Amino acid sequence: MTKVKNIFLFICFILILVGCNNTTPNEQTSETSYSLFDEVGDSNYKSPNNVTADDAQNQSQNLSANWWTKTGFYHIWIKSFADSDGDGCGDIKGIKQKLDYIQNQVGCDAIWLSPFHECDGKSKEVGVNMHGYDVADYYSVNSYFGTEQDLVDLITACHQRGMQIIFDFVPNHTGRTNQWFVDSAAGKNGKGSWYLWNKTPLEWNPGMGTSDTWHSYSNGKYFYGAFGYSMPDLNYRNREVREEMKNVVRYWLNKGFDGLRIDAALYLVENDGIYSNTEGTHQWFKELRTEIDKYSSPKFMVAEAWVLDDSVNNYFGNADEFNMIFDFRAGRPILDTVQGSGRDEIGLSLRANPSADKSYGVFLSNHDKYTDRPGTICGQDYRRVGQALAISILRPNVPFVYYGNEIGQPNTSYDGDIKYRGPFHWDFVKAQKDDEGAPLNFAKNALTFRKQYPDLFASGSIKKLTSNSGTGVLAYLVEKDSTKLLFVYNLHNKGKAQVSISGLTGCDLSKYSCLVGDSTATIESDNPDIVKVNNLSARAIRVYALGQANLENVWNNELEFSTETAYKTTNNTTPDFFPSSTMYLRGSFNGWGGEPMQKSEVNGDTVWTCKYTFNSSATIEFKFCANDGDPWAASWGNAGNGNLTMKVEAREYTFTFNETQSSSSKSGAVYKAE
Repeated sequence: MTKVKNIFLFICFILILVGCNNTTPNEQTSETSYSLFDEVGDSNYKSPNNVTADDAQNQSQNLSANWWTKTGFYHIWIKSFADSDGDGCGDIKGIKQKLDYIQNQVGCDAIWLSPFHECDGKSKEVGVNMHGYDVADYYSVNSYFGTEQDLVDLITACHQRGMQIIFDFVPNHTGRTNQWFVDSAAGKNGKGSWYLWNKTPLEWNPGMGTSDTWHSYSNGKYFYGAFGYSMPDLNYRNREVREEMKNVVRYWLNKGFDGLRIDAALYLVENDGIYSNTEGTHQWFKELRTEIDKYSSPKFMVAEAWVLDDSVNNYFGNADEFNMIFDFRAGRPILDTVQGSGRDEIGLSLRANPSADKSYGVFLSNHDKYTDRPGTICGQDYRRVGQALAISILRPNVPFVYYGNEIGQPNTSYDGDIKYRGPFHWDFVKAQKDDEGAPLNFAKNALTFRKQYPDLFASGSIKKLTSNSGTGVLAYLVEKDSTKLLFVYNLHNKGKAQVSISGLTGCDLSKYSCLVGDSTATIESDNPDIVKVNNLSARAIRVYALGQANLENVWNNELEFSTETAYKTTNNTTPDFFPSSTMYLRGSFNGWGGEPMQKSEVNGDTVWTCKYTFNSSATIEFKFCANDGDPWAASWGNAGNGNLTMKVEAREYTFTFNETQSSSSKSGAVYKAE
């Protein structure tokens, strides 16, 4: 009987073991066993790099509360912006050298750096997408960008100018070479539960457009990666992960950063059946906000929460989560409006900051597949680009200018989101810096105008008005206390117009001041609700202070320009000349510098040729240019006056330009050398 009993107990024990490994998703490392939805980890954990807010150095001085609501931000893709050492890769020292450009030529007083940490996909080659969101080490600076000391020097230089600087923080996932992931995969050094592992792939779709979010690994298990195989998700149900990632933020704020942009804010904590936008995610941001609020120099965090409805406001919490949220409803409608798509979506995007301590960040385009650059959407029609910049800046939100958008820089020819991350076109700056009608000066003047009304643009209200003059007019009212500013945009490309605007009930229309635009043009009102704006030039912006007389006009953007061609050069016309001495080949492969071309006569045509040797395979962009300097727009590419593109291999090519045909669609022939 005893033997039978022992057999029975042994069978029960085996069944228990089998039951522990059936259908419930379990962590499969050798260190510990946990359900994917269990709280795990040591609540007393301290990072090996542990710091506190008391350790902070190199901090901004005398910043006001909510300073970010009165600031214009310049968003820099580090690899592509400014190369200080000529190795083909933008770097931190290059940014430091261009702070005067950012502050005084663009007009921004703060910068946002794209990811600067050591990452997996490192490459200096143009066209290779070193995006940096596959973080290999959160406590190290990408060696291609410089050193930690270079970064501290940049922060110091910003503060000395009265500028602020924020960094891109990637909390949801790491790269696969990150030592945390290596240890987790091996079940070593206490990291087994720092990531999400399972014996079989699960059907988790976190909103990235695919259910393929569980990935096979060499340890025979599957890990969860919402953004793909190269970026495994951290496990935020692990208390150690939660503390470590808060410490990463403290570490860099202590170096002097003034805030942070948080990538992929929707995806931190997964529930069974709900894999994004969970209460657990909000709870961690509340914990992080508590850490940020400990600093005496005011810090803030802005969320990339890619939501197109009002539920995005949940990320403000009860003023205990994010200080700012990017408004993904704003940029596309602005560009639709200025390019004349006929859509009437901009009314939805005209929403003011919710309060003095909650704000929306607004941009036209960014580094992601949100939309094309304005310079591409508007066909490099610089007046349209300038208007789009002004609309995004002159509203009661926080403006973010993505590098290159201020000069109408177009997309590159590459596929995917790298098309938005091309090398900055410094030649565009040379051509535009003294041209009041160029987008660079539209951005600068709009950002400068904001500074005259900081409280209004920080926490004023906004109301879209009705145009009684048909399509092609955008008008809105921004007000704060007794200040009421009327903004009117003529979206047409030709002539001048009288524009009738209604919806102004409660405004004093008997007196006014023209702050922006032609101050000699009058407005009329014989109705308490309607105002008529006279002689509004094509592609112009007019701003009136209603109820206030004799205020100074600060910016007249109503310039005469050619309406038959896109506005591209300093003399408002497309160049119609060819050089008598030489042509130049300019492209992405030579930093858009000039390669002299040789002139010859071929069958009665004047043809220019240039040979160039490539040492590797790449997709290149190029143009034929009439000179090696300004104006940049004296160049010929494809029929839309954009850039020609071609795939090259490692060999010599001959480029030809037929001057006699004088048409870019016919003259841009490219031949391989025989």
